[in-house]
Amino acid sequence: MRMKKLLLSFALIAMALGANAQVGVKTVTTSNGTKTEFSHEVVQRNNSRAFTTTAEVVWNKSEEYGIGGDVSISKDTGNGVVNWETNDSRMEAYSMTGTSVWNIPTTTEWPFTAANKSGSLYALIENTTLYTIGANGNTIGSITPGGSIKAAVVNNEGTAVYIGYENETTGNIARYTKDGSLEWSMEMPSGIVGVNISDDESKLIMTCASNNTLYVLDPEAGDILQDNIYYYQNSPKQAPGMSYDGEYIAWGDFNGKGYLYRWNGEQYEEVWSANITMSGESSCWGYGCAVSSDGSTIVLGTLGFLANGYDGYVFVFNNYSGTPLWSAQTNGPVNTVDVSSDGSLIAAASDGPMDHSTGDLLIYRRQSSDVFLEVNTAGSMIKVDLSDDGALCIGAGKGVHSYEMGWGGNAYLIRSTPSTVGSLSGVITLNEVSDFSGATVTIEGIDNYYEYTNTDGEFMIKYIPEGTYNVTIEKTGFTTQTISNVTITASETATIEATLDAVGSPIQNLYATKGVENFVELRWEECQESLQGYNIYRKDNINSNFDEPIATVDSDKNTYNDETAIPTKTYYYAVTAIIDENVETPFSNIEEGYASTGFLTDVIEVYNGSVPTIDGILPADEWADAFKADAFKADISDFTGISEGIDPIGTVYLYLKTDGNKLYMAIVDYADTELSENDCLALYFDDNNDHVYPQDGDNSEGNYWFKYSGGTGIMQYRPIYANGSVGDVAQINDAEVAFSDAAGHVTGEFVLEFGNEDHQIKLGDEDASSVYLFYRSSGSEYHAYWPYNNVDTFNPVAYDTFKFFTNDEAPAAATNLRVDEDILGTRNYVPVRWDMPEINDFQHFLVHVNSPEVAYTVYGPEVIIDVESNTDYSVFVTTVDSYGHVSDPSETLTFHVGNINVEEIAEEIISLYPNPASSVVYIESEMTGTAAATIIDMAGRLVKSINISDMQNASISVEDLHQGLYFFMIQQDNTIIVRKITVK
Repeated sequence: MRMKKLLLSFALIAMALGANAQVGVKTVTTSNGTKTEFSHEVVQRNNSRAFTTTAEVVWNKSEEYGIGGDVSISKDTGNGVVNWETNDSRMEAYSMTGTSVWNIPTTTEWPFTAANKSGSLYALIENTTLYTIGANGNTIGSITPGGSIKAAVVNNEGTAVYIGYENETTGNIARYTKDGSLEWSMEMPSGIVGVNISDDESKLIMTCASNNTLYVLDPEAGDILQDNIYYYQNSPKQAPGMSYDGEYIAWGDFNGKGYLYRWNGEQYEEVWSANITMSGESSCWGYGCAVSSDGSTIVLGTLGFLANGYDGYVFVFNNYSGTPLWSAQTNGPVNTVDVSSDGSLIAAASDGPMDHSTGDLLIYRRQSSDVFLEVNTAGSMIKVDLSDDGALCIGAGKGVHSYEMGWGGNAYLIRSTPSTVGSLSGVITLNEVSDFSGATVTIEGIDNYYEYTNTDGEFMIKYIPEGTYNVTIEKTGFTTQTISNVTITASETATIEATLDAVGSPIQNLYATKGVENFVELRWEECQESLQGYNIYRKDNINSNFDEPIATVDSDKNTYNDETAIPTKTYYYAVTAIIDENVETPFSNIEEGYASTGFLTDVIEVYNGSVPTIDGILPADEWADAFKADAFKADISDFTGISEGIDPIGTVYLYLKTDGNKLYMAIVDYADTELSENDCLALYFDDNNDHVYPQDGDNSEGNYWFKYSGGTGIMQYRPIYANGSVGDVAQINDAEVAFSDAAGHVTGEFVLEFGNEDHQIKLGDEDASSVYLFYRSSGSEYHAYWPYNNVDTFNPVAYDTFKFFTNDEAPAAATNLRVDEDILGTRNYVPVRWDMPEINDFQHFLVHVNSPEVAYTVYGPEVIIDVESNTDYSVFVTTVDSYGHVSDPSETLTFHVGNINVEEIAEEIISLYPNPASSVVYIESEMTGTAAATIIDMAGRLVKSINISDMQNASISVEDLHQGLYFFMIQQDNTIIVRKITVK
């Protein structure tokens, strides 16, 4: 019987993609013939400076037959607990010396465990029974809730457990005291994936795959607080992550997306979603997820499907932006992840590559995708747990690679904070501003050791190898300072302080348009003529720091159009004046801006029209009666970059019309210049618009593929069912499908019939269908995607609508015209805004100013009007649709512009001599009174500051300066004069 059980375990392991690892030494021959020997050695590395000591393995354990499963590290005792699965299954605790503290045998092959951070309470789950275990390994209670237990979590206080379980008819979630008393139970849908609870026990979450919903419950009473969070099959490896107080929750789904939600006081709302599918992956699953206790850091691990195997990545995010700080390839699925309380250290358990060329237990610093520590075993790591302070990390897994047949498992406890590292903290002050955030503090000589200051100027850099370093502090618009010979001592924190001076004054009155065009227009007040130009900065979130400028414009310009702005995204802009290379003024005011989304529609009205010739060629008049036929921005382009790149607005157009019996469709793809095998338009049809697919066996709804294959057009149909499963693919004979590239780009025409056959459209009472569609070139590269924000291929809840048999109607007029009172009278332009009318075939607005003639054509509900002093203005707007129909005029807005208060910067004459100078520089100027002078070197560092008491009789000593080129900046009120001078 023993051998039978062992062989069955092997079969289960081979079938499971992410099975679990064996200690010892293994020699692997790589593809180039070299041999590498692997063991439990822990590698510690940093790009440009290797650490001088090896990280410490506290202990490692090998199991001849079992596989390492769930793990936890006790905050209070340091005990590491490992759940050994399959043969000789048991839950075992080890002390810091590696001695077995207690051991609880289990009777099932695949038990799972849960624990609180202190290690005061553990839960051991075997099918239908949960045992609560104390810190000493004694069983406290036995709980049999009445079904198969799918997930469980222990509260932080160690007083209760929450159990998600299923019986034959339903799912349930219940709270029990640790001694087994039921406190409450709530019936829930089946398909329970995971449960989690915030450490402060304010929020409990439960995820269900059967209805794709994440539930939020009150842990105290079991009441449902929220049940409207759409959830597309979370990873089976970890439940959604939570911050300490439950303010943030995060997860990665089976559709290659990551999500962060934040509690707004009443319910969770989405903060961001992120694409976690990497180039070369046909699809991606979210496998691991973790949120730091303070909510600052979100970590996601993935399983990526490749043409010839599997891959994985670790993604690290700030809580305010869906743009990852970094991603790191692990060469195998990332099964679980964890993060320290402050987000400074990240742990990942990965299958690793088959040749074991990189590690499978990986530790990262938040600042870098470079591996900080790694354990490279002869197997794979499946589970990982990191202590709150990041000092210890425990991992467990399989003794051979997860993709290989073999036996045994292993577990490691390592010091994830080496004894050879220290920290640096301090306060950086920025003169002339009240917000000290965004200054970068960098440890020179080692890669990616940096941190940004907070609003109080504080920072902390951890895990610095002991040694002596130069530390550079810099921020755009301020002088740069380097502090030399800062000593980092192991296990201690060094401190520094520094003050940076502003370089001149920031640009004034930056303005960014909001929905006017399919780009964002920026305007600002001009600066002095001695500039070299202006730098344009942009960020996706107000809390982020500006990175490199997105553009530079000449000094005679004070406008810029950001044509890379993606519709539906809000951006934050700033501008600096370039004084010279490496020298800029501080950031201007930060201004919010976004591109027009007027081209978007969630309802496509399918008008009655003429019958086209289905030959793949689109003459100018053949589709003129189709929905949005000539609209400037009416398209389905993949402008968010679902595939590998962004296809801008105007890339792909879809035309639709009907004769009452058939739906006629045409597509134009300007990005695809040549027909290729498997060019494909795919449509997923919820025919009757009830937002669900039918039950298994009902083939009435599904998806269509119109493909170019074998030199001709074909149509295929596949049924889709309510649970996300699909039926057999059928090719539809005699389908009307045609492609062409005669126009220099791909065009296509397609037909679907209304009727009762499986592959025909069967409408409900509303004469509408819910639809999701995309167009792919060569079967893999997306060029079109509609609706742009659909997240679930097989669930119509997020689809948009085709509304059939409609007629075009005159558009509605704009309403609520208003002028921006904050800008009126302060600049030589003023924004006028209005509310967007309800319209599905919107093309543009016509703006009339003091005349029946059209003054502006705009593509969003705002216009920037150039104005003059002491002038009256009257403005009205008309709406134009894709057929050229014009609405009635809006109400007329009137306003008066008085004396425009635009501050002009004086152009004073000033000269410095002699140049070059060796001892003294004299100032000759028409300016009078006092001024402030600063001398800056070519690297942007402040060299000297001087207060000039009399500009008519001034000189500056340069005897103490090294030879070279310097900038002399003289500032008086808002006037800044910059001159170059050479010291010899």
